[in-house]
Amino acid sequence: MKHTHGNTPKPKPPTSRDGIETWLDVLTSMLSLPSSQRTQVRDELEDHLRSRVDDLLVLGKSEAEAIRTAISELGETAQLARHISSASRTPKSFRRFAMNATFFVLAGSVLTASVSMMIPTHTNTTLPGATEAIVVETAEVTEPIRHRFNHEREPVVDVLQSIATAYGLSFRFSDGVRKSPFGKTILDTQLNTFKGEYTLKEAIDAFQARMYMTYGETVLAMTENELILMTLEEHKRMQIEIQAYQIPSWAESDDDQRNYGFSIEQLISTKHDLEYTTIQPVNGSLVVAAPPEVHAEIISMAAQLEAIGKSMQAQKTQQRIEQHAQMTRRIDRLRAEYEAAKSVYFAEREKANEFSNRIDELRSRRLFVRSNDELSKEQQEALQTQINNLGEQSKQQEITTDEAKARFERLQSILIDAESELILSDINDALPIEGMNDSKDEMRTVSIMGTANMRSGIYQLPEAGKLTLARFLMAADVQDPNGKVLLQRGGVSEPIGTVGDISSGTIDSIVLLPDDQVVITAAD
Repeated sequence: MKHTHGNTPKPKPPTSRDGIETWLDVLTSMLSLPSSQRTQVRDELEDHLRSRVDDLLVLGKSEAEAIRTAISELGETAQLARHISSASRTPKSFRRFAMNATFFVLAGSVLTASVSMMIPTHTNTTLPGATEAIVVETAEVTEPIRHRFNHEREPVVDVLQSIATAYGLSFRFSDGVRKSPFGKTILDTQLNTFKGEYTLKEAIDAFQARMYMTYGETVLAMTENELILMTLEEHKRMQIEIQAYQIPSWAESDDDQRNYGFSIEQLISTKHDLEYTTIQPVNGSLVVAAPPEVHAEIISMAAQLEAIGKSMQAQKTQQRIEQHAQMTRRIDRLRAEYEAAKSVYFAEREKANEFSNRIDELRSRRLFVRSNDELSKEQQEALQTQINNLGEQSKQQEITTDEAKARFERLQSILIDAESELILSDINDALPIEGMNDSKDEMRTVSIMGTANMRSGIYQLPEAGKLTLARFLMAADVQDPNGKVLLQRGGVSEPIGTVGDISSGTIDSIVLLPDDQVVITAAD
């Protein structure tokens, strides 16, 4: 059991809060207890809730469902707060309550609106098969102390002092009441009647009801060891709490964060009077000074905005995945067409070379036999006719080869543009990769540097084994065909050749690997 009585509780960080902490914030803000006792109640309930969550996790529930169920078992938040406040008016009863916080656990309780604000869900939180309350065996809980009062036509000051004394408290008027126009009137006022048996909370409510008709601008409030009759404004200011909330990651710039804070303020102002509320974005957090009900509204709204933001981000990521898949499929189709066109072009070029070689061979033979008079005139004419026919066929083959070359080069250009688009897309809007964080060290990248007429920098590989050196040079817009290409891989530098030889296919292109570095230097 945690004991924090008399110690200042350590503030919790504004980020990474779960539903238990948020619910406890709202509950403790409703407690009419000194801050030290609020802290002890909070610690006891947190211990119980987290232990209960562990039990539910063992039973197979998800973490979010386990948290919702554990909180819902405690019942309605406001009623629980009243019960705790009433049961904790004396050290004895409070200590006994602190040891038996789990007395309030009821399986199958309906999750109330105050809990729903912090854990938005449409899931039924009733435990399966639970039809009866489960009573947790604990020590007996002491009922709140009750006192009987029998005041008739007595000064207000005397009645208030009697209430405070009965419960071991002192009483005073606040400075605001003393300085107010009705302050002296209250001091001289007699209360017609104040009779009945009350707990401290009931006594405060009963007195407040009698005073409201005449002095509606006053509030009887309790601090750690005293009752104070204060003005409504003083009570509002006393309730102000300062908390920090994390601004969503999509609000990156200072303007976005200011607009986020302004939007929250405008939305809340439609439901709450923000006279005692200040909302200010500070370094990625939204700092709010406000009464508890405003904080509860911000918690609810922030949770809903976070859920919407996550949904939108998921949709965006899914669209990017689909777009990436479409681009990859298109590149695969282009690559298949390109490889087919390349094969056709090389085959047609080989045929053209064969025609050219055959014609050269026949021409050489004609010259040889003509100088040695080995063939008759008719044979020489037949040889010339054969050469002419081959020449015509060679011209047709050159046309076919040129057409195949044009298709090959066109597909090569389209494929390079498509791959460049995919590379730049991955750089500007990289897809999340499972098991990979956002640091640059974990990204699969290649880099290129060199002359001014190129796009130097770091490029993310679209897929392992899919980017060749030739296409990378085209994507980086390397324009100097005479530039020398140096590949640095695994700490070893290797000269590859010129940009022109690599781009034209004269030198077999190399498949780039993660962390490869390409350096372009000017020709000698």
